[in-house]
Amino acid sequence: MVLDSLAIIVPAVVVGSLATALMAFVLLRITDPEIRRTEGDAIGSSRQAADRHGPSRGTFRSALLTCGLVLATQGGELHAQSRDDLNALREESLRLVNEERAERDLEPLVLQRNANEAAAAHASDMLDRGFYDHVSPEGETVLDRYLAAGGTDSHLVLENLSRCVGCPTPADEGAVADMHAGWMDSPGHRDNILAEGISNYGFSIAENAEGTRFGVQVFSGAGVPLDLGQDEQPEPVSLQAQMELAASLINEERQNRELPSLAPDDILADTALQVAQEHEPGAERQIDLGAAMPSEADWRQIQLIVGSCTGCGSEPTDADIRYFVNQWLERQAYEEIMLDQQYSALGMAVHADGEGRKVAVALFGG
Repeated sequence: MVLDSLAIIVPAVVVGSLATALMAFVLLRITDPEIRRTEGDAIGSSRQAADRHGPSRGTFRSALLTCGLVLATQGGELHAQSRDDLNALREESLRLVNEERAERDLEPLVLQRNANEAAAAHASDMLDRGFYDHVSPEGETVLDRYLAAGGTDSHLVLENLSRCVGCPTPADEGAVADMHAGWMDSPGHRDNILAEGISNYGFSIAENAEGTRFGVQVFSGAGVPLDLGQDEQPEPVSLQAQMELAASLINEERQNRELPSLAPDDILADTALQVAQEHEPGAERQIDLGAAMPSEADWRQIQLIVGSCTGCGSEPTDADIRYFVNQWLERQAYEEIMLDQQYSALGMAVHADGEGRKVAVALFGG
């Protein structure tokens, strides 16, 4: 009997977009090319993708291949194992996962239909077509399968794979325990099982009469902020605190260049929050800043930067402000705006949808 494993993580990475307008021209056209970061591993070990900026979300779409049943090949025909048998194996796998998480004071997971269906679709597809990878021959990923099963693209989605050749059939609790032990012995797979920011779990098995078996775990949840340090806990922050932290970080860079500091501005911050709440990542739209700004605003020019991420936590935190600001400062077009002397005031806000998507908006007034 030969057993090997694969693990993958599909969270998201921030990318910004910007637009500018004189107050005489109040309509801003904004595009936000939200990009996901893809990380995976080789069989039985962990590797990070060299290019952390992976395919854009929604690049691929897939059909749901099966709805939560294990498939077994007997005499050249496909037969569905009973739903009760599969549910029992799922419960056992969940029990083993939650035991590991409880030992480390991590939140328990719950079985989720979307994650179960995504796992079943991929296990059956690999068995039917004879491949073993997180990406299908058509380029469909675990995120595509999760979305096809009805999951939200706000979530962080993780996947572990296992393959066994020459295994006794049908799979039983012992087979589930063997898979679990193999995953826990591999750093990349163990990291997925013990990940923070996940709450949902899916599991499925597909096997044939010759003893080839594929197991799939799918995890999903809101994720955690992207700039958390080791052992750091995210600290929720108010709108006022968001603006002040952003101003502090940007002003530190401006002072290094002997440039005047930006003043935090409540009007700009309130407007930034309104824009963030109404923004639709990935879509081109117009924003009427004239309508969003109160009548007392008298800026001659407003510059807008927008960024978004998914799978990055359920509420705005100090880590989010650090991450967005640092990402923007690393991009020349955004850095030029943030260090432009014609701007004297700043407002910044991060809006979270509670499921894992965040939109950050920074407004610069001059």
